[in-house]
Formats: sequence, C-alpha cells, structure tokens
Amino acid sequence: MILAGIADALGLGLDAIQKGFRFLKEFLQVSTGPAEPLSMSQGEFSQKAVLALAASGAFSNTNSLRHEFLANNLNSDNFAQQLLSVNGGTWRTDALAYLSDQLSNLADKTQVNGLAVAFYETLSTLPDLQPADLALFAQERDAFITDAGKGFSNALASFTRKFADVAFNVGQTITSFADIRLIDEAYAAELSDPRLSASGRTVLEDARDTFQGAAQTIVVQQGFSANPFNTIGFNPDTASPAAVNMTEGQLKAITINLPFEAGPGGQRLSLTLSGPNAGGFVLRTNGTDLLPQGNAFTLVIPEGQRQLVVGLKSTQDITALSALTVSATLVDAAGQPTHSTQMEATVTLAETGPFFDGTVPTINYGANGLPTEEILLPQTGTLIIERVEAKNYIFQSGQGSYRIYAGPGNDQLYGGPNNDRLSSRNGNDLLQVLGAMTISMGGKTTMCCSAEMATTGFMAISHSNKKVGTIS
Repeated sequence: MILAGIADALGLGLDAIQKGFRFLKEFLQVSTGPAEPLSMSQGEFSQKAVLALAASGAFSNTNSLRHEFLANNLNSDNFAQQLLSVNGGTWRTDALAYLSDQLSNLADKTQVNGLAVAFYETLSTLPDLQPADLALFAQERDAFITDAGKGFSNALASFTRKFADVAFNVGQTITSFADIRLIDEAYAAELSDPRLSASGRTVLEDARDTFQGAAQTIVVQQGFSANPFNTIGFNPDTASPAAVNMTEGQLKAITINLPFEAGPGGQRLSLTLSGPNAGGFVLRTNGTDLLPQGNAFTLVIPEGQRQLVVGLKSTQDITALSALTVSATLVDAAGQPTHSTQMEATVTLAETGPFFDGTVPTINYGANGLPTEEILLPQTGTLIIERVEAKNYIFQSGQGSYRIYAGPGNDQLYGGPNNDRLSSRNGNDLLQVLGAMTISMGGKTTMCCSAEMATTGFMAISHSNKKVGTIS
C-alpha cells in the first residue's frame, strides 16, 4: 500500500512523480513547506521516498535508519520536510549533514558514523540500482566518515596540526580524555557490528586511526611500569607528573606511555629538560646514549607499540641540588610539533661530592717517584695485610681469603677467586677481584664486598677482569 502510490511514479514521467510526491506528503503528514517538484528524476524521488519512509518507521523499527532515529531521538517528520524541500546534485550529502547537525551534544555526535552507514545502507536496498549507483553511495559514505574523523580530530584542544577543508563540526572543543574515550569507544562499537561491509569497515578503521593519532598523549612514569592507560578510568588529565629523584652520575629508568598504538613509522616525540644543569644529561635507549639537541631528545615509540623505556642519566658534576622539569611534545617526521607541549616529570638531582665522569684515566703507577714493591700472598689460608708506607704496592692474592689495606701510594690490589676485601686509600689505585665482591662507597654498598674508598686520586675497580667503575 505504501509503495503502491510511489511505484506509479516510477517510469511514468514528471506527472506521475508529482502524484507520488503528493501521496508521500500525505502519508507522512507533511502538510506545509515543500511544493511539488518542477523537476526530479525518478531515481532521486525513489531515494528520497525510501529514506523518508524508513526514518518514519513505515517499514519497521528494525530498519537500520529507523533504529538510528530512535536511538538518537531524531525527528523523522522534520527529516521528511528537509528531503522534500531540497534538490540538486548534493542532496544526499546535504541531507546527511542535516541529520548530523541535529545531534545536539558530543555523546550524540559520536553516533554519526553509524548514522551515515544506516543512511547509505537504506539507499542500497532500492531495487534496480546500477553498479554505478552503489559505487557512488559507497564513495559518499566513505567521504562523510573520513570527514567526520578529521572533524573529531580538529576538535581536540591538544592537537595543533589541524586538518583543512573539514565540513563536520563537533560544536565544541574537546579537552577531556574521558570524551576522547567516548569517541573511540563509539568507533569500536560500530566496528564490532557484523553487518558492516568490508569497505565500510576499512574506512571506519582508517577514520579511527586518524582520530587516535590526533588524540595521542604522553604520560611519563619513573621506573619500569605497566601502561596506566590499561587501567579502567585512568585519566591523564588528573595524573601528577612523575617525580624522578636521582644523584649526579646516576641512571634512572623512565617509561613513556601512549593511550593508543603508535601508527605507521612509529610515534615521534621530543623530551625537553629545563632547569639548572639541563645540558648534563643523556638518554640511554637500545644500549646507546642519545645526546640532546640543545636540551631536547628526539625519540620514536615503535609502530604498534604503546610504551618506550629509556634511561635518564646525569653526566656532569654539580655543586648544589638542582630541580628540573621534563616536557614532552609529539612531533612529525621532520621534528615539527603536532600537539601542544605538556610538562610530564620533575627531576630532583642531588649533589654527592666529587664526581667522576666515566672516563678511566691512564695511570703510570710509578710516576709519583715512590719505590714499587710487589707482595705475593700465600696460595691458601686467611690473611690480613696492611701497608702504610709511602710505596707503590702490588698485592697478588692466591687461593685464600684476604683483607688487603693499601697505603698512600699508587697501589694495585689483585684479589683471588675467594672472598677478598680490598681497601684503597689515597693515590691512584687499581682494585681487581676474581671472586665474590662487595664494595662500600661512603657507607653505600653496591652489588659486591666491603671496601674502604680512596679519599683522593682515582680508583679503578674491575671484577672478573670486567671494569665495574672508577671513583674519584
């Protein structure tokens, strides 16, 4: 009955189309506004008719377009009025833009992609459509979804690389990560619909990728940490900056987190240190030290990843406690910012006294003019030996356990395979241990034995023929 009057219009010319137009207005109770068309193709009339009827519930409430109208509280009568009032080659995109404008708030706007899919899905149910018609519908749908993805992106306050020539307007600035999640979850819900065509799925995935790239943000944590974005309800807007406490010469791990996977080519970012001694740091990544450009380091979170762990290392001697900040900026391949800069961490750098920069000096142990004496210790047993004379001693341990205390000269202390204690005093000394070792430096114990440290000069320490460190 509904389509009977419309069917008369198909293939019968303008008079019949006008008759069908009047029938459609009467059925939909559109009593004002659109006049009868002076010109309208049969295809345009049938497309407008099926859209208006589907939106009104004439077919059923299970129709996808009717479902979108009910879910978003859209007025089907006003939509019919709009359809029957406009003509021209862009009437379909104009009609869809009209519906988009009726979505009054952000929560409603997130449903715009589902609305576009249902709009063109309804058009595609018309009989006798040509392949060219279906291709055109898909093209218009894809263009709308792509434009909406850019529109959502442009609404983000932190995204500074705005897209040009975007028609879709969210109607507000998005500053809350909760709103970002709302939009992304709407994309996920639409992509989970099994009725979605392969081509529709592809364009939705691309639009979501566009939005996620624009919605990326950085959260920095001290140490090796799980990604906080994995926690339901985590809000980076209220998260406190990471507090990194370190001493001069120390290496501290920091974790850089993203909410979404890094896109093709990886996510580039710039970390900038500001404050006293900001130039005295390196970043250790992939086993190498990354030097700053100025006070900024450029990093890449690999494609498909959401985290990057780097080591922040102080490399300069300081004379007083320093307070610094770490700011992060997402950048493009050319290093140009794509997002606004955010302060992500504070660094408190403590002074610990004389500081060695890691360069082991070449020492001539006999250059001080003192005589050299070599002492060979027994192969077995336990022995305590101390030499305080102004000589350059060379202590050679055997298989026992020894406590060796060197004097003020340039001494060389070679421990054996058992548990030895090597104690260095003044001078440029070398300590080498083959067995278990704990080294105590100024009351702080490292991984291995107990040793009293030199008060002046250099002390080179090696363990199992591997250099452990040098202290001045």
